[in-house]
Amino acid sequence: MRELKSFEKATMVTTGMASALALAAGAGQVQADPFNGFYLGLSASGLSGRLPFGDTYDDYNMESDVTPGMFLGYNKTLANGLVVGGELAFQGATPGNEDGGSSYDTYGIGNVVDLKAKVGKTLTAGSMPILLYGFAGMSVGNTAAYYGDYDFSGYNYGLGAEMGIGENFSVGLEFLGRSVESYNGYDGDQTTQHQQVSLRGAFHF
Repeated sequence: MRELKSFEKATMVTTGMASALALAAGAGQVQADPFNGFYLGLSASGLSGRLPFGDTYDDYNMESDVTPGMFLGYNKTLANGLVVGGELAFQGATPGNEDGGSSYDTYGIGNVVDLKAKVGKTLTAGSMPILLYGFAGMSVGNTAAYYGDYDFSGYNYGLGAEMGIGENFSVGLEFLGRSVESYNGYDGDQTTQHQQVSLRGAFHF
């Protein structure tokens, strides 16, 4: 009987230790940073501001049409709690206003590639992890006109917020600005600015 009791006690201790380890592992998974690592996602954006084309006398303003995009990036959480990372994003075509009301004189952005360096901080709202971040980087793209395409390049900057949903997904909102050098048919190159607001969804792996 004594041996049986000792065995039962040992079993109870072992079971208790296993349960404690399981709970600790589960707690570690809940508290782990969901934004750490690689991610891939899609975006839908609206743009405003001046189209990167034209002369100083005509206003080639953006329309509010929805523009699709995709992005790939990597985040790393440092020991001090800061999150740093990089992202490569591609944005599709964005129409511009018609020049002088002529349908064949419509100018628009053909595509844009953004390279961003990010820094942020992960917070918790209830049980939902939220990443707040800022970024800056370089942008290149082209402007589509009825008689040809013109390249532009410059820098980007902005702020974003991302909320984790489940273990591998997140949704976010990002505000981006671009300042680029673009073609001017009358006075050579010129600097133009435009802004972009994006709804984003990402898979983390």
